[in-house]
Amino acid sequence: MTISGLIPRIAAVLLAAVLLSAGSSGASADRRVALVIGNSAYKAQGAALSNPKNDAQDTSEALRDLGYDVLSVTDASKRDFDLALAKFARMATGADSALFFYAGHGMQYQGRNYLMPVDAELEDDVSMRYQMTSLEDVREALDRAEGVKVMILDACRNNPLADRMQKSNASRSVGGARGLARVDKSQGSIIVYATAADQVAQDGAGRNSPFTAAMLKRLREPGLEIEMMFRRVSADVATATNGRQRPETTVSLQAEFYLNQNDIIAWEKMKDHDEPAALRDFIAKFPSSQQAAHARDRLDKVERERRAPALAQATAAAIAPSPRQRAPASEQALAAPAPPDRSPAAAGTPIRFADPLKTGPFPVNGQSIETLASLKPLFPPIEGLDEKVWKLDCGSCHKWDRQTLCKQGQTYVGDPAMALRNRHPYGGPFKVALMEWARTGCQ
Repeated sequence: MTISGLIPRIAAVLLAAVLLSAGSSGASADRRVALVIGNSAYKAQGAALSNPKNDAQDTSEALRDLGYDVLSVTDASKRDFDLALAKFARMATGADSALFFYAGHGMQYQGRNYLMPVDAELEDDVSMRYQMTSLEDVREALDRAEGVKVMILDACRNNPLADRMQKSNASRSVGGARGLARVDKSQGSIIVYATAADQVAQDGAGRNSPFTAAMLKRLREPGLEIEMMFRRVSADVATATNGRQRPETTVSLQAEFYLNQNDIIAWEKMKDHDEPAALRDFIAKFPSSQQAAHARDRLDKVERERRAPALAQATAAAIAPSPRQRAPASEQALAAPAPPDRSPAAAGTPIRFADPLKTGPFPVNGQSIETLASLKPLFPPIEGLDEKVWKLDCGSCHKWDRQTLCKQGQTYVGDPAMALRNRHPYGGPFKVALMEWARTGCQ
């Protein structure tokens, strides 16, 4: 390939890289903020958990890839929790989206939900107010955002401290319920629970809990509306736990919302471009995106438009050949008109549309004009033209029918030399036959 031939190809690759880089960074005009907390190292005996720290780290990384400004805290004490919430409340003010993710112990008391710092020591009901973090405090921070509020709670893991409280507080009930209670939904919010209300979620035997593992998997899929995304997460968790754990989602959104909108961002930047390489790269990178269908449609349109000139040139050359195209000498010899006294018409055998021809090489000789119009041509109308363009059925490629062929023949009658000057898909003898057929009125 020459240097001049390489330049357009290199330009196409660079264009695709530039356009798709927008999607890989997840950057957008929206301001998105998130607070991610994962508590594993609980100080109370028997309360430590293996995976929340990993869950928080992996979720933070995934959200950053999606364009979120993430405040990430692991093994948060009560003071760490309060400071993180205060900072997050400031970050969320006026944001287009605010997201809170928590992994660790959580419990409900008298219908209210609490998240558990690593240094909490639950002795009685008084401990709940001063050593735990109320979920209402989280909601207040989220509500400072102007856009969509997302709360994700992988916080329903079995808490041995709740059992101890219940045993030591015979005179005052601590509720006796397992897991978290449902949170009242507010407008513009989505709340996701790792398991159903009053149930306990699994911590998991791998790096992540079953819920977080499923969520991380679905976060990597661009173009999934958030409600659909968490429906798939719920199905994945139910499958992974053999139905023992079923996440729940409550939604109060008036419009669609996407956590992973990398495909949308990339498509907005390239939807008006006509470079096939960039469109193919988009389809390969985002095969499951709704935008991929638009990219396929546009690619098909662009490729059809780029093939159109060659097809039109071939059709035009077949119907009205250009005088600049000269046939090879061998074809000129075949095209030479027969002397008047030896031509088929002069011999008293006029050529008819449906009668076999008695001139020229196979397959012209022995076939009628009507039949030849539906067969494949022998020669390209333009020398060097790709077979994919011209070696088609004549009826579909050149739109040959009786009327069109009659006009060709009449053109040759008016300018017999044209039969010698130009190439034809069936060679010179067929031109002569058309000319003789036209002289007898295209019968």
